[in-house]
Amino acid sequence: MMQETSRIHEILNQQQDLILRFDQDLNILYMNQSGCNFFNLTADDLNSITVVDLIESKYRSKFSDYIRNFNLSQASVYPELILLPIHNHAGQKQYFEWSVTFIGEIDKHQREYQVAGRNITAQHMAKLAEKENLEIAESLKVIAAALNSTLEIDAVLGKVLQTIGRVVPHNAANIMLIEKNHARMVKMIGYEKLIPDLATFQATRFSLDLYNLKQMADTHNPVYVPDLDLDSNWVPIKGNEWMGSYLGAPLIFKEKLVGFLNLDSSRKNFYTEKHISWLQAFADQAAIAIQNAQFFEEAKRRTLHFAGLNEAMRISTHASKISEILDPLKRIFSELFNLVEMHAYLWDEDKQAYRFQATDSSDNTHNELSFDPQTADTIIAHSEIKYFPEGNNENWIQPETFTPPKDLPQAILPLVVDNRKLGVIHIWFDQTADLSSSELELMQQFALQLSLAVGKIQLLTREMERSTEIAHKNKILETFTRIATVVELNLEMPNLFANIITALSKNDIGCVAAIFQEDWRSINIFRSSKPEETIQVGNPFLRFSQSKKHESLNFFNVYQKLFGIKEPIYFERIGQFIEEIRCKLNKYNEEQIPLIVNTPDSTHGFIVPMLIKDQVIGILVLWSNLLQASDQSSITIFASQIANAIEKSRLYLQIAQLALTDPLTGFYNRRGLEELGSHEIERSIRFANHLSALMIDIDCFKVINDRYGHPFGDKVLEKMALIIRSNLRHVDIICRYGGDEFFILLPEANPVSALSIAERLSKAIAEQDFAPKAGPINATISIGICQLSKNVNTLSKLIECTDDALYQAKSAGRNRVYQQES
Repeated sequence: MMQETSRIHEILNQQQDLILRFDQDLNILYMNQSGCNFFNLTADDLNSITVVDLIESKYRSKFSDYIRNFNLSQASVYPELILLPIHNHAGQKQYFEWSVTFIGEIDKHQREYQVAGRNITAQHMAKLAEKENLEIAESLKVIAAALNSTLEIDAVLGKVLQTIGRVVPHNAANIMLIEKNHARMVKMIGYEKLIPDLATFQATRFSLDLYNLKQMADTHNPVYVPDLDLDSNWVPIKGNEWMGSYLGAPLIFKEKLVGFLNLDSSRKNFYTEKHISWLQAFADQAAIAIQNAQFFEEAKRRTLHFAGLNEAMRISTHASKISEILDPLKRIFSELFNLVEMHAYLWDEDKQAYRFQATDSSDNTHNELSFDPQTADTIIAHSEIKYFPEGNNENWIQPETFTPPKDLPQAILPLVVDNRKLGVIHIWFDQTADLSSSELELMQQFALQLSLAVGKIQLLTREMERSTEIAHKNKILETFTRIATVVELNLEMPNLFANIITALSKNDIGCVAAIFQEDWRSINIFRSSKPEETIQVGNPFLRFSQSKKHESLNFFNVYQKLFGIKEPIYFERIGQFIEEIRCKLNKYNEEQIPLIVNTPDSTHGFIVPMLIKDQVIGILVLWSNLLQASDQSSITIFASQIANAIEKSRLYLQIAQLALTDPLTGFYNRRGLEELGSHEIERSIRFANHLSALMIDIDCFKVINDRYGHPFGDKVLEKMALIIRSNLRHVDIICRYGGDEFFILLPEANPVSALSIAERLSKAIAEQDFAPKAGPINATISIGICQLSKNVNTLSKLIECTDDALYQAKSAGRNRVYQQES
């Protein structure tokens, strides 16, 4: 038996295949020489190991289950074959096809098995390679179909990353596209759980000078780095610390570099040489799909651009207001260029300044801006867009309502037509925006269309404003002319201004007039349609003009313009300024001027000097939101007409005064006495007031005239008139009744008061020296007194009564007072 076993072993040792015999517990009973050489084992080593010790751990349970379930009946006729890889003594993995047979029973408790392994590594690897190549080819075919199933760039990029795993395994992958001198990551997958600050990583722009990108850009070949820690050329980037190995391929289309496809693995030495060709084959397919998608995107973009330009042309053609252009333009730019904000600054030719123009139909006035107009002028002068791809660090325009980051891409569009400055458009773009030259050319066309539209609208607006202004001026002028024509018929000052104020108020125009007395010492202020509400105060302008120190320069400038230059002054907020003037003037006046204008601060208005022969006779204050600065000429004409009416009123008053007064003494004549005396008697009777009357006669006045001449007699009358006036009240009515007779009415004076007044007058005249050339003389008077009563209740009866009393005084010896009982 032993000899037979030895002979069998001798035969088996001559076999090239690996042959092992083992029992049902997998203990090795024998291994031929080929097996010992493969595993570098000796006969003694076999006693301490089992079959499973020679097998990779992941295949051990599989082999054990196989032996346990071994079909003895089948295996004796058809030996079972299994494919099982093992490692030789050098650690190299080899593939063997194993044939398992049942040898027999050693005893009733043990069975003996034999396994013979034929090395098929070369065939297996060839099959594997063929299978992989077939799978890769099939995958590339499927991927090509998938990539070409859409032309939307975002969908294409997504499919590239979704399908790359079928060709080359990885932990994470990304696609970078070339943008000028850098590469930008446009799509990624798998980094979500690997990089904490994913947004910053995704927004990073990678320089083409990075080692891996530069190699691919220069050679148009893939780059792989098996162990990133051992490669001195690899530059670590924040967020990539987890990477162990890297594989990247350039995206080439018609020899043009489009971008890069990058695969990252956390395992070192994960990628091998075979992955390079697989990835490049995939990258070639991806590059075609990406380029086609980019062509499609460009075609779509150009279609949108032209559609946007056509829409802008249509809007510009039909727009009649600036907002009708700017609002749609902002929307179009938002759709085409990733716009964040847009501001318009239009040139105001009248104010010679840039004016903010809202682009969302909002209020234009709430945006205060601070920017350099010279920069805007420079851009307009060159008529070219100023583009800041990295942002405008100078921040030359800084609105209060919008504070963008300085690094946002920006563009400034000039608005100019036929070298006529119209303004600029300032645009902020999204951080990802990177305008191409074609997009900048398109924006230049937008700027041209917008310039033509703005220029057209400004011309149209200017014509409309001129028409409106002419219509407004005609209306204001017609209103003032109509009012002036009506008031010229009023010759009494209080009624004159009552009618002016009433007529103006019917046209929604407020009015206050301050008229200087001819001696300039007092002012009559007309502020109501009721003549009795006229206010008379001292003239504060007189003291102000005499003051050497002025607290308010602004008020002094107004004073100079009114009384020096003699021009109207327009105010946007006249109510506040009038109140300021009132408070300032009250510092120069003992009689305080009351509140004369009560109107909202925002009301427009004029302060106008009224002139006669280039002299200011008064000030006219007009206010209404109907009034505009352009109404100055109409206001000036109106003030001139009112001044003429005032002059006529004064002339009328002078003529009336001449008709009612004695030219020598200034007292009322008999006609004046009849008008005023009758009214006073009616008033006294109505209110049951006392009324006394005096009749005065100069004693022996004929002798004075005969001795010293009538001129001296006139001077005596003038001097006596002054004495009489100075001893009486302003309310007393004095009349020169005859040549040397005076009649006086004393309202609310009882008999005692009248007697006292008469005696005072008699004494004052008797003590007065009248000095002709011949020497001083004295004159005396006789006075008769009478009171209003039931029997004496008319002016004629009162005159008759006082005349009787005077006769009694003269009969009693002259130079005395006689009071008649009535």
